[in-house]
Amino acid sequence: MECRPAAAIQMRFKALSELLPQELCDISTLQKHPKFPMLIGCDRKRIIAIDSRSGAHQVLHESESLLRVSSVSPKTGDIIYSISLDRGGNFEVEEREFYILKMENANPVNGFPTTRVPPQPLYLPHPHEEPFYGIQVERIIDLENGGRVYLGDGDGGTGFCHVGPQGYILGWSEDCDDNGMCLDVDAASNSFGIFDTEGYGVFMLSFETHEITLLAGDLRHWGSKDGVGQLARFWHLKRPVVNDRYLFMRTEGPAIYQWRQCRLDLKTLEVNSVIFEGVDHNGLLTYCASEREVYVVQYVGQGAQLLVASLEEDHEVQLAHQQFTGIDLAEPVSSVAFRLRCKAKLHVDRRILLARSEHFRKLLMADQTMTEIDLTGEAAADVKSFTVLLRFLMTDRWDAASVEPELAFNVRDLAQSFGLPRLMAFAEGHLQQQLSGETVLKILGRVIGSATPLEKAPGTGR
Repeated sequence: MECRPAAAIQMRFKALSELLPQELCDISTLQKHPKFPMLIGCDRKRIIAIDSRSGAHQVLHESESLLRVSSVSPKTGDIIYSISLDRGGNFEVEEREFYILKMENANPVNGFPTTRVPPQPLYLPHPHEEPFYGIQVERIIDLENGGRVYLGDGDGGTGFCHVGPQGYILGWSEDCDDNGMCLDVDAASNSFGIFDTEGYGVFMLSFETHEITLLAGDLRHWGSKDGVGQLARFWHLKRPVVNDRYLFMRTEGPAIYQWRQCRLDLKTLEVNSVIFEGVDHNGLLTYCASEREVYVVQYVGQGAQLLVASLEEDHEVQLAHQQFTGIDLAEPVSSVAFRLRCKAKLHVDRRILLARSEHFRKLLMADQTMTEIDLTGEAAADVKSFTVLLRFLMTDRWDAASVEPELAFNVRDLAQSFGLPRLMAFAEGHLQQQLSGETVLKILGRVIGSATPLEKAPGTGR
């Protein structure tokens, strides 16, 4: 049986708004509201509602103390949060108070409250009383069936207490640590459990069995490889986000300063690399996944930007090394000539085009006798620019130290015409390096309205 490498998943993100204010650049957590078309963000001092369709926002609550959103109730839509009380100024959290922000007066159109309602205190039993028995609660997770999970400091680490909808204790532990898999209080959760990362693995605390299970990767062995379950490999895993079907996580690698985005299918345990097209991972502030979309808030120099991609429209693409692996070296070499302006011709191996470009693959498969492609009508296809494109198809790189803006624009146009988003990102990266007070108007004038990261880059004033 042929063993084919797993394909990467490509998700195309689009901007939902112009720049959000600079004050939203401190948002560190984000989650989709289960009842209204809005996102709930938190910057440790404020709870902020963001319209998931337009990017409009409203501060729901503000506190002088450190604030943490525990969960948004999937049943009522109410927001449970806590504030940390510092006794004595030693920065050690000695006490935490919980509150409920009721959403019963929310506007049904956008979810924003029509009138301000003060938060209601949520009183908990003493840590040494039932049901906690020694757990100092730091987080409350409301479940759809009316039950609750309490997380906090236990005797030997993070403890948990699962209380059912009837008020009975379904599970309790003073230490969520199993073979080195230590659950963090702020770990991601869905209807089925709590998910976190440790070492080079992803694990789950199940609400049904109350056991910790390694889902993917390995606690001791690192790498950068897609696969099923514990055959997958990761490096420097960040905290995941999750919906009821998929878990998304960011990891460094395989190269230094390079981000790898992964998706774990919770039904099949298949791990795929994901390309977040349109997202600058170095500027990513926070993100979350609903059942149908992934939302990203990223920093773009002058403020923040909200982006969204549909989970229903993602499609598989192969990574470059996987595409090269698919080339049949036993097949005879057959070249294709590109006829450019000024009667110039450039030649390339037909197998490269078939493996690396969906556009040219469709063209050549439609006419398998084709040996020449006429690009004389393509304004950007001069010899220098199209050479960059062909060398990119052969190497997956464009590493020139300095690139003239006109060349970068030509390559950008070609990449857009022939469906090469990675090459387009390279071109925009070179253009961004050229931004200055003298060039910003010229460059912005050619990208305005494109909704690409370059349009929002620092120095464009957007």
